Amino acid sequence: MEGVRLKRVLVDRGSALNIQFSKIFKDMGLSQSLLQPSKSPFHGVIPGTSSTPLGQVTLQVTFCKPDNFRTESVVFEVANFETAYHAIFGRPAMAKFMVVPHYAYAMMKMPSPNSIISLRADIRQFFTCNKESCDMAQSLEAIKRLSPTTHWQNQPAT
Repeated sequence: MEGVRLKRVLVDRGSALNIQFSKIFKDMGLSQSLLQPSKSPFHGVIPGTSSTPLGQVTLQVTFCKPDNFRTESVVFEVANFETAYHAIFGRPAMAKFMVVPHYAYAMMKMPSPNSIISLRADIRQFFTCNKESCDMAQSLEAIKRLSPTTHWQNQPAT
């Protein structure tokens, strides 16, 4: 992505958005001036939370093998929170690349100018990211449970 190799990318055909996270955006050396206004908040990335994106950015994404590659411009919502992943490729990116995922084999294929590009997931990396994501979600849930709710505490006595 923009010349930086990202190893922790979740390919999620259930997501209606492509998401990049603000820390990775900064780590890639990208300027805030690239951000365009975003359309609306989203939820569901971290269970029980919602987020308003910092903005949208269009980035060049390349899938490649040394002898065969494909590059497309992809629009990402830049989220101001962290997950175990560097980015999430949702349906818009998958459609742009004409990806055919095969979840049982942890593989995806896409056409390119020379032939078909076949990419296989790193299963160990997948389980590491999945565990980190679950741990992060549990931590957020624990923080919510421990923080006092003000809804009933601020009600006048009757």
